[in-house]
Amino acid sequence: MKMERKRKRREPKTCSGCGEEYSGRHLLRHTCPSNQTQSSSDDVGMVQSDPLVNSVSDPEIPQNLTLPSIDDEDEDNFPIEEEVQMNDICFSESSDDEEELCDIDINAFLEEEEESSQELDNINFLIISVLKVLLRWQSLFYVSDLALSYLLLLVKSILYLVSATSEFTQELYKKFPSNLYQLNKSISFRNDMFRKYAVCPKCFAIYNFSECVDIIEGDEMSKKCTNILFPNHALRHFRKPCGEFLLKSVNINGVKKLVPRKNFCYKSIEESLQILVNREGFEDLCETWRNRNVPDEILMDVYDGNVWKCFNGGKFNFFTSRRNYGIMLNVDWFQPFKYTNYSVGAIYLTILNLPRSERFKKKNVILVGLIPDMKSEPPTNTFIEPLVEELKQAWNGFCMKSFNSPSQPVIFKLALICVGCDVPASRKLCGFLGHAATKGCNKCMKAFEGGVGEKNYGGFDISLWEHRNLEDHKEIVKKIVRSKTKSSREKLEKNME
Repeated sequence: MKMERKRKRREPKTCSGCGEEYSGRHLLRHTCPSNQTQSSSDDVGMVQSDPLVNSVSDPEIPQNLTLPSIDDEDEDNFPIEEEVQMNDICFSESSDDEEELCDIDINAFLEEEEESSQELDNINFLIISVLKVLLRWQSLFYVSDLALSYLLLLVKSILYLVSATSEFTQELYKKFPSNLYQLNKSISFRNDMFRKYAVCPKCFAIYNFSECVDIIEGDEMSKKCTNILFPNHALRHFRKPCGEFLLKSVNINGVKKLVPRKNFCYKSIEESLQILVNREGFEDLCETWRNRNVPDEILMDVYDGNVWKCFNGGKFNFFTSRRNYGIMLNVDWFQPFKYTNYSVGAIYLTILNLPRSERFKKKNVILVGLIPDMKSEPPTNTFIEPLVEELKQAWNGFCMKSFNSPSQPVIFKLALICVGCDVPASRKLCGFLGHAATKGCNKCMKAFEGGVGEKNYGGFDISLWEHRNLEDHKEIVKKIVRSKTKSSREKLEKNME
């Protein structure tokens, strides 16, 4: 047998003015017409008999004036909802009045030019100091950008609460940033000077953004990729362009805008070198290697190798002159996020003229490019095209001012001496197949027969190994590039690489 729970019915209450019955909650909100007419027809004497109104309107305040006290029992019957509403109304009215007063005071304060400029400088200095402390705290304790954004909002809210207390706090509230974009704008960080290219997500070709926009009937439209993978193919439909859209439309603040589907960020070597040579003591550190005393039979650093000696008077007189630097190229992939499968490639350079204790420090490493996530590691040929063009210019030299020569521009030259990567990245960067290929060695033409997992790495007779040379390697690469089909390209790579 189910037990039915009976709800206790509340007794209705009767309005003394109109005689209608209402619940307790509705009676508090009920406005009776008879009470309004009665209150409007009251005399002035009855109004003056109220002690609270009398204390404001009557200038003669009685000495024995006492305010009515509220007992604990009366507090229970006090209309809480009306009190909250009245408090809200009073707060908004008082805040508006205080803002008007602050505006008047600020306008009067700004009439004095010297004091106002000094006050604003103090506010800007205080804001920048606080923001630098927050950024330092973020870097020390590895705080995420999202957490820092919430912290900025919290500080902004606290400043809003105290903004009506003085003119200084009001100006502080107006200028304090509420997000990371405003923070970077307030501190005026130096621009990273990256040039952005649009990347085709299908064939990995790169384009300038201006080359990807087409105007059709006044509207901006995305162009398609024009790269042809096999331009020498016998069949016509295989000689068609890639045809992949390069840009996508996004909605930013209600306005549609075209942005690249994939971005490749590239930073000029010349601009990075300009920053380094303007640093005090950089040029002197790059010349300390000339004073080394190392026996000929001992290899301690890159300066003792054959490649460096070849550029130091053996074949080229490159390092015999000052301000000629050798650089090492490195490409590697990493995952910037912990729980997401997103791989980013970094292309960076190090200056080998620096001492070994200095060359790999963060301040001395030149970040060249950032390869976006392409779902798999893409070929690096397209991404190093801007670097190759700039290295050709660097061989002839960049004319720029430095710390040691602030008035007269001098010439700085760069030469690529070494590629320092792990085995898969170095094979991909230098134009070789992986170490699991038939001819997987990048030093000789030794063939390792067998399929995947069945390679025969025996036969270590060094006298039978044919060494690779630059001219033969260039000829092999040209044949592979001129191949007409994908199958013929793979066959040439297997037999020659």
